[in-house]
Amino acid sequence: MGAVYEALDLRLKTRVALKQTTEDDPEYLAAFEREAQLLAGLQHSGIPHVSDYFTDGQGQFLVMQYIEGANLDDLCKQERGPLPVMQVLGWADELLDVLTYLHSRTPPIFHRDIKPSNIKRTPEGKLILLDFGLAKGTAAATSLQSKSAKSVFGYTLDFAPLEQIQGQGTDARSDLYSLAATLYWLLAEKELQNVLTRAGTVYQGQPDPLRPLHEVNPHVPRQVSNALMQALAIKRDDRPPDAPTLKAALRRSVAVSAVPHKQARATEPLVPREQEAARQRALLSNMLFPVTLEQWQVTLAHLSTTFGQPNGYFCYVPQGTYAVGGWGKGVPSQPNRPAVQHALPQYWIARHQITNAQFRLFVEGDGYTNKHYWTSNGWSWRTGNKRTKPYWWDDTRYNQPNQPVVGVTWYEVMAYATWLTQQLAGALPEGYAIRLPTEAEWEVAAAYDGQGNRRMYPWGDTPAPDADRAIFKDAQGNKRGAAAPVGERAAGAAACGAHDLAGNVWEWCASSYKGYPQAAATGQKDFTGDHSDAPLRGSSWYYNITYMHCGARFGIPPVSRLDSYGLRVVCAPSLR
Repeated sequence: MGAVYEALDLRLKTRVALKQTTEDDPEYLAAFEREAQLLAGLQHSGIPHVSDYFTDGQGQFLVMQYIEGANLDDLCKQERGPLPVMQVLGWADELLDVLTYLHSRTPPIFHRDIKPSNIKRTPEGKLILLDFGLAKGTAAATSLQSKSAKSVFGYTLDFAPLEQIQGQGTDARSDLYSLAATLYWLLAEKELQNVLTRAGTVYQGQPDPLRPLHEVNPHVPRQVSNALMQALAIKRDDRPPDAPTLKAALRRSVAVSAVPHKQARATEPLVPREQEAARQRALLSNMLFPVTLEQWQVTLAHLSTTFGQPNGYFCYVPQGTYAVGGWGKGVPSQPNRPAVQHALPQYWIARHQITNAQFRLFVEGDGYTNKHYWTSNGWSWRTGNKRTKPYWWDDTRYNQPNQPVVGVTWYEVMAYATWLTQQLAGALPEGYAIRLPTEAEWEVAAAYDGQGNRRMYPWGDTPAPDADRAIFKDAQGNKRGAAAPVGERAAGAAACGAHDLAGNVWEWCASSYKGYPQAAATGQKDFTGDHSDAPLRGSSWYYNITYMHCGARFGIPPVSRLDSYGLRVVCAPSLR
């Protein structure tokens, strides 16, 4: 028997996980000791760190890093159905990085018990691979094995490959099978067939009873399904040879439906939004938010030109003439003026608000030390105030990787966009930049549907904003106290595919607040710090339902750095 306890390390004053076994079976005890020895030598953010191992009268104990969060088995049960495709593929990317690390060790380490309950998701969204009790290195090269590589005394039937069940030894391809089975289970839940059932059926001359994943879950693109089904091959020789190969195959399979973008293309008309299943099948998304410059470059190489099917991180908005402003009374900061028609070229708006993880490269690079990224007034503000990071950067309430960056002035977000444009210069369409949206670009992306209709809220004129669609202060005055991780309210997405255009954090825009709506499509090069004419759009967790309207606006001095101010970028023609 055994258990895992949350405990306090009295010497270090930190929470730890205390894993105990009271078993006296020699093989079980050997596995427990092997887990301690294996983990003690590993240093990876996706693996718990071991700090101690000891034995006393109550059993053997392993002291390891305490990991908050829920395992994927529990998360899937909470969802009561398959998880979102792109979320699961993002997890696949993380876990394949962990396996690449393990399998490239000397000697290689094979986990041999990958399954949903052995993978924990932290509150920050990071995945941690747990339970190395069955892990072993190669038979010839490691002293951590008590028996040969063919010795197997434990596995989980639904997720184990045939060679492990039959005691034929395990290798990297065995872990790939278990990971692919885990991903299949997360995306199809009860449809997973264990390999013994599959092998018995196939050996009798019948078709494999494991249905292709895209047939079970129509939201899964066929190419993704094909890549995972190869990793689920009954014979290990038919699987990808290693984790990097499977990772590359999954990334290619997600990208294959994209339209490669060499330069700005002729625009396509707005098309009606197709049924949700068809939209999801065609969906291309980076399996992770673009954080590294390489990931940003991949994103820009696959800009979609289909409205409502956001292929990748950016969502397409076609060229057209759009009404901006003129929303009428009752909409915050709407001037008493009629709508103005603005002709906009095609552009792409980021699906999500810029996160702390994305902003970190700017902070840790030369973002705050290179004046060439900053406007003249912005650089004077930065040097005069000796600013080197966002105001709330070190506050754990606001600085989790997937939360939107907050506490940034208009000057800082303009500098970030300029910095990012310079880093990605060779990958951008000709004449385009990464920048803040003008108020016109922001409003059009938020309000317009596929038929050219302008709606009150990003999701439509109805229903009224609620907790399923937006993050805002409710009628009783209750609010979160900080921004949520981006993209948590998928039901509130705009027709173009962008999330959180109502609520979570206010988003700075690049045009003049005072010039709206006539100058809503004109970029503002700089602001003086004492002018209250820098525009914010989209509202935040701190504001009530009134500000959820697509026409709601707010004007504030560009030096403001509140905990509900952030940004979103567009890939759009450079502002003159």
